Amino acid sequence: MDRVNSKEQLRIVFSILEPIMIKYGFIRCVVENLDTYSRKEPFGFSRIQFRFTQDGYLSFSKAVLSFFDVEKLIIDVKSPFNDYVPYIQKGYLPSTIHDSQGLLNYDVSLNPIRFRDKAEAFGHAYAEYLQTAGLAFIEKYSYLPNVLAEMDRLEKEGKLWHEILNGLADYLFRGLIISKLCNDTAFLSKLEFCDHKFYNAPHLVEWIPYYEKLKERLKELEPRYTTNG
Repeated sequence: MDRVNSKEQLRIVFSILEPIMIKYGFIRCVVENLDTYSRKEPFGFSRIQFRFTQDGYLSFSKAVLSFFDVEKLIIDVKSPFNDYVPYIQKGYLPSTIHDSQGLLNYDVSLNPIRFRDKAEAFGHAYAEYLQTAGLAFIEKYSYLPNVLAEMDRLEKEGKLWHEILNGLADYLFRGLIISKLCNDTAFLSKLEFCDHKFYNAPHLVEWIPYYEKLKERLKELEPRYTTNG
């Protein structure tokens, strides 16, 4: 088999993906070894990311959305592990939600793309994902009340909001912001749920000052949507 280095892996994969990305309005940006395709949206940005490593492994995201109305508050509140200074300086937005369910018919952990045929197979598999599940995810969840509905579905099934919301413990911050923006009738119950999480978990004690700052900001946050919660 024809073994290829990380530079050639990147060239092969993007020779397949680039025309599709351009077709759908995504623009490529490279920072160090992180390749990001992003598209400006009315709500913020949609994007996907790829990181090629020298040992032949690849890490990547599926579709990711950043909502300005959510992330400007996340940046303001900050976290114990991120002051968001680079984001502020460069005008970046952190990620709000991610696609964890869309099917990608290639497992890079089982089949590293060290060989030409593997790199080509991954490129075609990702192209198929993007044009089906990826774009469908972007279309559906660009409407914030649909994110709230998915949060509620996960909660009813005993799952975590983290399955769609990004972040460490601040995925809960994002959940509350989304709930308030959507005029969620269950906002107070979500707030009580988060209170219990932060005030009863010793490993989250360093998050409490940031959480309390968030709660103050939430008092001033005006809803942007009307939903049934």
